[in-house]
Amino acid sequence: MPEINITALLDMFVMLLIFLLINFSAATYHSVKASGYMDFPKSNADKKPVEVLTIIVDKYNVIVEGKVVFKHQKGVVKEADLDDSGFKIEPLYEVLLLQADKTKYIASVNKKLKSEGMIVLQMDKDLPFYFLRQIMYTAGQAEYNDFKFVALKK
Repeated sequence: MPEINITALLDMFVMLLIFLLINFSAATYHSVKASGYMDFPKSNADKKPVEVLTIIVDKYNVIVEGKVVFKHQKGVVKEADLDDSGFKIEPLYEVLLLQADKTKYIASVNKKLKSEGMIVLQMDKDLPFYFLRQIMYTAGQAEYNDFKFVALKK
């Protein structure tokens, strides 16, 4: 009876597995998690989103890192959630301040990471600009000054 030598076949499978693992780990993916209450604006830009703090603003909620921070009525914030100036949204500010402190701590421990103050903002296209301005002002007060916006490609 002839013997079957499967060594070459196993070597090929190991090399294929290593190749696939290296290519998978080199690719960076950013998942855009949209709620069911959101219509993205359209854009011609080709840049891919980066992996940083994400704020999702749908028709009813403001969500930071998957947790609802506060609710709004078509872009109108309750007066109890605003500071005296009417621009800073207190619940959002508190959450962003905690996130900024967490990022700074991680950056101090791991020197390869930087605390860049960047936010990826996913916002419904029908919400008013005034509401966007309040969110951006609040984020700026919490030391998040670099904004990336998510839009669907036309």
